[in-house]
Amino acid sequence: MHAVHDEPVHDEPESIHAADGVEIEMDGRRLVSFAGCDSLGLARHPEVVEAAREALSRCGLSASASRTTTGTWDEHLRLEATLAAYMETADAVVLPSGWLACQSLTRALADRSRGLLVDEGAHPSVHDAALLSGVTVTAYKRFDANDARRRAQDLVGGRPILTTCSVDLARGALAPLADLARVAADLAGSLVIDDAHGVGVLGGRGRGAAEHVGAAGPHVHVAGTLSKAFGTHGGFVAGSRRTCDAVRARAPAYAAATPLPPALAAAARRAVELATDGELRTRLQRRCKNLAERFRGLGLAAPAEPLPWMAVHCTDGARLRRLSAALRGAGLLVPYVRYHGAPPQGYLRVAVSAAHTPAHLAALADALAREL
Repeated sequence: MHAVHDEPVHDEPESIHAADGVEIEMDGRRLVSFAGCDSLGLARHPEVVEAAREALSRCGLSASASRTTTGTWDEHLRLEATLAAYMETADAVVLPSGWLACQSLTRALADRSRGLLVDEGAHPSVHDAALLSGVTVTAYKRFDANDARRRAQDLVGGRPILTTCSVDLARGALAPLADLARVAADLAGSLVIDDAHGVGVLGGRGRGAAEHVGAAGPHVHVAGTLSKAFGTHGGFVAGSRRTCDAVRARAPAYAAATPLPPALAAAARRAVELATDGELRTRLQRRCKNLAERFRGLGLAAPAEPLPWMAVHCTDGARLRRLSAALRGAGLLVPYVRYHGAPPQGYLRVAVSAAHTPAHLAALADALAREL
């Protein structure tokens, strides 16, 4: 299992006062933001904001009850139908966050297994889900399907659950999902993918990392988030009716918690609808290709996959802090992060959005060229 840090792995964050597209106001200055995960530029899209505003006036601020009592609103059901159509699954169920979606899916599948294998370098949400599953947990090496197979074969009774997150942002790499899916299939088990960073961004139809690499089958299960590519809030599980019904029956986050506010569900539904035709994803991929080429021209590594996150690495954390400050001086927010999964000295994380213009990308590349 991953180590729990005694000290914080990032500095106290600064606050943002206002935002308009990718331009933000921070400390009285206007900056172009290359931070966060609003990959499709939907967090402040006028139609998404208007959907929230309309539902807010009609529904108020809270669902005020759990989904299993009187907390299910029309907006929840409409969002679930829209997500199922987008993901091309029989059903979908919405949870209060992406973190809870992974936890709820893992818990729903746990009664079919005697053991769970978790990627040792996975996001904390995946480890949390594993620990709360109620079954024996074993860690396997980071993105190593062969090690997962070896450890899974030792489980008494078989039918293992393999869990992983789909993307390593610090390395710009994808998990070996097709190989892990084969391990799960061969051992009559399940693969749970926390695809927070893949859904909406990867795949021919934006269905995520599993679609991108061809990991498919009834044994492959996906938990996603609405707070990254779709720019809103909440999490979801998309899959068969049996799987989604199991989430509804067994997940406390569904049955015993107040759900997503109806206004946010309405905003999320409009965001998913706007993402469906793929135009925003195509624009994002053009921006990613543009910046990746500029990175390579500067001698910086760029992901081989069409991922909207690029990392600037250096063995000197103090130098990375200075670089982040210099970029801010040039009007660009590129955060220095020491988040989970980062090397000890941290790195600069560049996040690309469909809302960035070619001029924004050129400004970032030019500033990096001056400072590196």
